[in-house]
Amino acid sequence: MQDNRDEREVPATRRVHGVDQNVLVDPPGLGLSEPLTRVSDIAGAADAAIDLLAGLGVEGPVDWVGNAFGGHVGFALGARPGVLRSLVAVSSPTQAVAGPLRARIRLLLPILRAAGPVGPVRSAILSTMLTDASAAREPILRVVEEALARPTRHSLALAVQSFSLNRIDVTAGLVDLRVPSLFVASDNRGDWTPEDAAAAAALAPRADLVTIGAARTLVLLAQPEALARQIRQVWERSA
Repeated sequence: MQDNRDEREVPATRRVHGVDQNVLVDPPGLGLSEPLTRVSDIAGAADAAIDLLAGLGVEGPVDWVGNAFGGHVGFALGARPGVLRSLVAVSSPTQAVAGPLRARIRLLLPILRAAGPVGPVRSAILSTMLTDASAAREPILRVVEEALARPTRHSLALAVQSFSLNRIDVTAGLVDLRVPSLFVASDNRGDWTPEDAAAAAALAPRADLVTIGAARTLVLLAQPEALARQIRQVWERSA
């Protein structure tokens, strides 16, 4: 994460003080964020999120919705008193990347650095993010491919290294997650099964679990209506 904090992270925040405010934030080094120039981590991204909220003039706790890495940032923010009012963590594994997936990322990372998201790298990213049925839907595929095309090769590789390859196990810290939380699992993500999500939710004092079918990592693209219903229910309970 750059010191100027311009590459602000991940999810959407929502504040209700008479008027709804929704903010969609690109991850560090991805989307429309400035390029990453060095390896970052979740703690740095959480610090940047605090700066972001202050810069937006947000006062008081917010509702944080994070998909994948955005959920990891939410885990960190939820342990900090007074930052969050609620958390929705979507497809956000709490354990470190397992051996076989770690080996695959290490194998493909040099190709990503040299040539970008092409060939086997593109195939690996799409198969991780989308089910075959979702990837066959042109509007969904276009969103993902356009997102991959925005960052530089160097920035994209640093983001993968920082937030995928270097992902750490945060399971032990879930006991400090004191805000109302919803862990959203999908039925088709191998490194965070519904059983994994249930075990994680059982550790957090105020967490519930829901599984959304026919989705992999990008639940928000594959099943937007189902996810929106779950988010609204969390916000209604915490209002």
